[in-house]
Amino acid sequence: MLSFVYVLRRQYEEAMAESERATALDPNNADLYTMRTFVLNSAGRPEAALKMAEQAMRLNPHSPPISLFQLGWAYLGTGRYTEAVATLKEITNRSPIFLYAYALLADSYVQQWNSQQEADAQVLE
Repeated sequence: MLSFVYVLRRQYEEAMAESERATALDPNNADLYTMRTFVLNSAGRPEAALKMAEQAMRLNPHSPPISLFQLGWAYLGTGRYTEAVATLKEITNRSPIFLYAYALLADSYVQQWNSQQEADAQVLE
């Protein structure tokens, strides 16, 4: 919880230190890796967040929607829009009331479309 509070205060180094401390105490807890993913996504470090999200998924293959949300956010941050869309669609199918997932899904579609507009026109055809 302390890590979450630090993120809300935008004290990302402190948040990361607390989440690392928590995972050191319980290294097989997938939820703690999801929290670390949240810290890294919030701090603008999507590549590192993606690694944490993948670790959370390995520890709990039946991850809750919040874990998938963090994974989708990391995919979006790393420019992997197709994976972001697929992950976020899975969340909206599993948990249709997860409103933040819809917002991030919409952003993923926009970013994907923007990236395609910048691409060579022949490739798009």
